[in-house]
Amino acid sequence: MPEPPAAESVHRPARGPRKPALFPSNRRDGARLLSTAVIVLVSALVRCDTLAGRILAMLSAPIALYWWICYRRLDH
Repeated sequence: MPEPPAAESVHRPARGPRKPALFPSNRRDGARLLSTAVIVLVSALVRCDTLAGRILAMLSAPIALYWWICYRRLDH
């Protein structure tokens, strides 16, 4: 059975700024994702008189808010 490599030879990548989970790393794709979330939220709010509309609004509002915060952090 081969021996594991020595501790000094293990390559560890440099740690840079952590990218947000579940969000693209460029502004174009981030804008598409954010606009889709806003459209779903507005559609749910239009139908908030139904149970399905309220549930969809409660699910899509935090997602849209999270994606908006992630979008604002992108610099390119």
